[in-house]
Amino acid sequence: MIYRKTIEFKKFSIDFCNDWSQLVGKWNWIEFNPIRLYFEKSNMFGTFEIKFCLLGFCIRVYWIYNNKIYMEKVKSLSSRMEKCLE
Repeated sequence: MIYRKTIEFKKFSIDFCNDWSQLVGKWNWIEFNPIRLYFEKSNMFGTFEIKFCLLGFCIRVYWIYNNKIYMEKVKSLSSRMEKCLE
């Protein structure tokens, strides 16, 4: 299991991850990031994400740049999930 600590703010969050913690125990797969730079912009959800890893230590910033779009999608997905669970 990857260790993750999340700090939440109003419109963005910061995650600190540690890939090393998954090296102990029996897991189906192991993911390790010696070097990684990842960007994602989602126009559908109004979000932006950047992740940087170096030697298994990662920081991820997740930003909701359009709260209106984001909340509409969250409500839509929530109602779909409720219908599936009925």
